[in-house]
Amino acid sequence: MVDAALLWIGANAALSVVSVGAFIFHYVWTHEPDYFAVAFAAVWAAGVVELGMASGYVPEPTLFHVPVVVCLGVALVAGGLSVRQSEIGFRLGNRDTR
Repeated sequence: MVDAALLWIGANAALSVVSVGAFIFHYVWTHEPDYFAVAFAAVWAAGVVELGMASGYVPEPTLFHVPVVVCLGVALVAGGLSVRQSEIGFRLGNRDTR
């Protein structure tokens, strides 16, 4: 029987890798960072650590809570930058050109 926790950990890790790949692809293609992909990658990475701790694969001292807090902090900052970047792009695209 397959442990369901390992499937969820693997799924979160795969989604984190896909998000990093999306960031790299977007940056190479447009030469602009995609902060939304960074936010998703950070959230999925935090999920991997948390699921590992919850299922007992990762020990649970306070040292391992630091990466989760850092990942969630990166996700919040990157999400805010993504919103700001899209608002600036929206304003630049809708300028009055009279």
